[in-house]
Amino acid sequence: MQNESTEKLRAAFGRFRARDLAGAERLCGEILRDTPRHPDALHLLGVVRLAGGNPGDAVSLIRQALEGRARDATMLENLGVAHLALRNFTSAEALFQEALALGASHGLLHMRLGIALASQGKLPGAESAMREAARRSPEVPDVHLNLGNTLAERGSLDEALACYKRVLELQPDHPAANFNIGNLHRNAGRLEEAERSEE
Repeated sequence: MQNESTEKLRAAFGRFRARDLAGAERLCGEILRDTPRHPDALHLLGVVRLAGGNPGDAVSLIRQALEGRARDATMLENLGVAHLALRNFTSAEALFQEALALGASHGLLHMRLGIALASQGKLPGAESAMREAARRSPEVPDVHLNLGNTLAERGSLDEALACYKRVLELQPDHPAANFNIGNLHRNAGRLEEAERSEE
């Protein structure tokens, strides 16, 4: 039975990576019928529900998964992402901090912590987290985009502009970066530059 669950879980991960959410959910459901408290199946099903636009379901499922594996940094991070989607920014911050305390330290986790902090108006902490994200994941466009957003909120407009330009170096057709560059130029009274950034 354990080997069968392991194979089904591996297949469910494959379906999820292929964006076959229905297939991944079906396989998780089969595992949970045989082993209702299976932490990995509960966790994956929660991630599937989150990807399908149901963060409330994700919170419930990942919490159940954590009952069987309370110190799992990946589960804590994904629970934090679900709370971000629900705009529960204080809960998301605490979960990301807990994941970091357990040794997780990749760039997207720092970026997500920065988003949770910025959403609460904690801009100095958000900037610090975003800078760490950019240091750890320099090739991820959204890391630089979010750092730029935080810097713009703090009034560091030249640095923000440099971040948005870095996004476009990595992904030339990134719409948010072009839009934000236009806004920065417009707010600074540079209307010709603003128009060029929107072309």
